[in-house]
Amino acid sequence: MLHQFRALAESKIMAIPLALVALSFVLWGTQGIFQGRAPNAIAKVGDREVSIDAFDRELTQAVRRIQRQAPGFTTAQAIQFGFDRQVLGNLINNAALNEEAEELGIATSDAQVLEVIQQLPQFRNAAGAFDRRLYEQLLRSEGLTPERLEADLRQDLRRNQLLWAVGGLGTAPTGLAGILYAYDNEERRVTLVEVPPSVVGPIDAPDEATLRSFHQARPQAFSVPERRAVSFVRVRIEDYLDEIEITDEAIAAAFDRARDQLNTPERRQIVQLVFESREAAEAAAAEIAGGAEFETFAETATAGGARRIDLGLVTRSGVIDPAVAEAGFALPAEGAVSAVVEADIGPSLLRLAALQPGTTVSLEDVREEIRPQLASSDAARLQVTEFEAFEDRRLEGMTLEEAAAASGFEVVSLPMIAMDGETAEGARPEALPEDPEFLLTAFDTFEGETSDPLYLGDESAVVLRVDTVEPAHVRPFEEVRSEVEAEWLAAERGNRLRERVLALSRAADEGEDLESLARSIESTARSRREPVRRDTADVTISPSLTQAIFAGRKGETVFGPAGEGEGFVLARIDEIVRPDLAAASAAIEADARRLSQTVRNELLQGYVTALRSQAGVRVYEERIEAIRARYAGEAGEAGAEP
Repeated sequence: MLHQFRALAESKIMAIPLALVALSFVLWGTQGIFQGRAPNAIAKVGDREVSIDAFDRELTQAVRRIQRQAPGFTTAQAIQFGFDRQVLGNLINNAALNEEAEELGIATSDAQVLEVIQQLPQFRNAAGAFDRRLYEQLLRSEGLTPERLEADLRQDLRRNQLLWAVGGLGTAPTGLAGILYAYDNEERRVTLVEVPPSVVGPIDAPDEATLRSFHQARPQAFSVPERRAVSFVRVRIEDYLDEIEITDEAIAAAFDRARDQLNTPERRQIVQLVFESREAAEAAAAEIAGGAEFETFAETATAGGARRIDLGLVTRSGVIDPAVAEAGFALPAEGAVSAVVEADIGPSLLRLAALQPGTTVSLEDVREEIRPQLASSDAARLQVTEFEAFEDRRLEGMTLEEAAAASGFEVVSLPMIAMDGETAEGARPEALPEDPEFLLTAFDTFEGETSDPLYLGDESAVVLRVDTVEPAHVRPFEEVRSEVEAEWLAAERGNRLRERVLALSRAADEGEDLESLARSIESTARSRREPVRRDTADVTISPSLTQAIFAGRKGETVFGPAGEGEGFVLARIDEIVRPDLAAASAAIEADARRLSQTVRNELLQGYVTALRSQAGVRVYEERIEAIRARYAGEAGEAGAEP
């Protein structure tokens, strides 16, 4: 792809420790996982397939670009950082755009493709002319062919024509950036008076009629949710582990199947410096042998016509040029520089930038990892067999209890629980499965009915029956009288406090001195030292009060809840400070550019989303998981000792 030859943005990759992962995928393979579907599609957009090969290629190339800045970075780490999802998302977007470009008849000529390729400086020789041999060599180092690049570039140009046509419509209205800048940077200076809840004073207890009326007006506050009593049978893999015996012969056979995938070849990051002539290469070799630092010399040499090529972190078989592979993998240590090598693209010097030793795993290294995996696999098969037999007994007419007894299973009965899994006392039964699917199914099954089999996230199999349903209802007044009284008192105190604050605010607006009003409630009026901005929120000023301050006029007294506690705060707006837009012209112009870019981005994002929706997208998640599993071994290899 064209982006492989553009300058890479600087980035910092955080090294993270990776634990040794399970070997289940390499032990058992993926036979049958793609049955019934096109074997080389990871997603489908309309009638266009996104191939596994394209996904694998794009992910590999993304990792190789990072490896040039962070040697040792692996595909497994890239997947942990979510690169696989980004790559897949880009491929799906491209497929949707390609579909639309084709529908609209957008075309790209051979001359346009050739013009773009010939303008790329990477493909020009020391004289500045396009060099076909250099072009093909660089593509080989990227794992590409001219045909592949040109086809990808043709698609890129078609998509870009479409995106430019749509994105060109996205321009922010003139003056909007200035309006937003003025809005965001306005400040207000205020004088504050804190009004504590104590100003309300004592509240007399309400009479019975008042409480009953309060109870009737707020049924949700005094209701209990629907609760259900549920019985279930749960069959776990671990229930059968004690019955499984794994022989040494079975472990050895599993190891033999996985041996090639467990061992990893040596990888090397090789930097190739290509010269116009052997004489120039030999002179460079002499200077470096005399003490010149390779990378420093390379900067000077490239200015004089030499070319520096980073082959990335590769295995020996991944280096296309046999001479480069032979010399590069003969270098004794990191930092070593080769003698002159007659490479396909010209006389070269090679430097070993990084070395990742290969690993050879013995049976003893992984015996105790293979054993529990084999046991778990055998137990899973036994679990399926026993659970299917249990289900057959139920389908033949046995009750849940009868089928469980015949199968040797336990029936677990839960007390009445709500949708959140809690009993009336607020406790969660210990036997209740953690997987939310259990409760969703329990509250979606009719009373007296038994559910279809459930397979929970912990790999257990479950069948449940709803024994009793207690509908949601309002608790009788006599049962909750004390709660009603407490709720009424809290609501009444809040209402009276708000009324008192509103009266103080009106008095201030009518001309009464704010300081005198503060003294009347045994509080103080204080000027806030820092101006209030639209994002101000602290222990005194809540977001609601900030909103009221910016909705008011100069001289007006507003109020709102305190940042913390149950009190209120009065705020007199003493001054409105608006930003100097002329002095901020450079910032506003930058904002205008960013705003227009945001508008374009949102327009394009909405457009691509609409295209995806119109075409219909299907992602084969099991194939993504299979690819992840294929790369997962790198995490273990990264942390293993050679």
